[in-house]
Amino acid sequence: PLENFTPYVTLYRPKGCDKCAQTGFMGRRGIYELMMMDDVIGPLILKNSDAQAVKRAAIDQGMDSLRDDGARKVLAGLTSVEEVLVATQEDIEVEPERPSIRNVRV
Repeated sequence: PLENFTPYVTLYRPKGCDKCAQTGFMGRRGIYELMMMDDVIGPLILKNSDAQAVKRAAIDQGMDSLRDDGARKVLAGLTSVEEVLVATQEDIEVEPERPSIRNVRV
């Protein structure tokens, strides 16, 4: 989880070249969230619970969100904050008090 990162981190800005069309990135790198179907999530889905309730339960069960995975990749220097925010702009935020990529100090 993001709680394991020190508050003093280096964030990198992408530097462009002719090969990457001045974006600083070449190719694609995925960010992922994996929701395990278990005894908590399954019944919620069968009851047609709303997406926020299902996601909240999955996070309570230990699932990392897309933004969590993206934040890890930002901190590892594999992508930028901007790229993660663009890719996750429709991600449902169910726990605003959780550490997230928006709370990382730059």
